[in-house]
Amino acid sequence: MIFMPNWLNDAVFYEIYPQSFCDTNGDGIGDIEGIISKLDYVKSLGCNAIWLNPIYDSPFMDAGYDVRNYKKVAERYGTNDDLVRLFDEAHKKGIKILLDRSRSHIRPKRMVLGGQESRKERIFKPLHLYKERMGRTAAVPYDVRTLRA
Repeated sequence: MIFMPNWLNDAVFYEIYPQSFCDTNGDGIGDIEGIISKLDYVKSLGCNAIWLNPIYDSPFMDAGYDVRNYKKVAERYGTNDDLVRLFDEAHKKGIKILLDRSRSHIRPKRMVLGGQESRKERIFKPLHLYKERMGRTAAVPYDVRTLRA
């Protein structure tokens, strides 16, 4: 069974692409501090949740979706401490934060998924399996071990 928190039933999301949202340090790139500074604005729109596009360490060859390290915030956006502060400030205002983990994207240097498969086998190896759940077909990650990283 898939767990879904109750707050999702009434969630009204505001999607933020950090790079272009709000720049507070003058480098032309949006940052976590900029998101924090706009929380009241997001709340005023009637939103109680933010879907935050990838903010992780990345070479940015694919707009940040080519994640290098899921445990580190990209320097252009701030620090891990800034992200913790964003969560704290958002929760004080009744806003939930949903981080986009983008697990279906892989960075070029990590394209080999393991083993000794030939190039052809790797290219055609399915990235997702499909299972019947609760009367509907749902995509599940090919290698569920990646979810435990």
